[in-house]
Amino acid sequence: MWPDGSTTRICGPVGEWTCSYECELMAVTECLCVVIGKQREGAALPGLVILTDCRALVWALGGSGSEGVGEAVLLADYLLKTEGVRTVVQWIPSHVGVLGNEIADGLANEGRSMP
Repeated sequence: MWPDGSTTRICGPVGEWTCSYECELMAVTECLCVVIGKQREGAALPGLVILTDCRALVWALGGSGSEGVGEAVLLADYLLKTEGVRTVVQWIPSHVGVLGNEIADGLANEGRSMP
């Protein structure tokens, strides 16, 4: 959700056999790309909070040494250094009726079925 209350929903192919960790990582990376695009269009975001129900991804992005998170970390670093936007990735519980998370899960399932 953007500061003005509007929302953006993005869904893309992730592969039928992609695990939830990889899907969440793809979603976080795409989110960061969208925010960078908005900043370039003149948006003034004071900060960014990305919510995910994947604890392993939160730990990996927090510097636990996991492989594969490099692009997301670089994008978050870019946002901070060039746009002054601090990014926080926070864990939320899954399957407990959190509206935004239910929407994200639906988009992820849709992405798994795309060619």
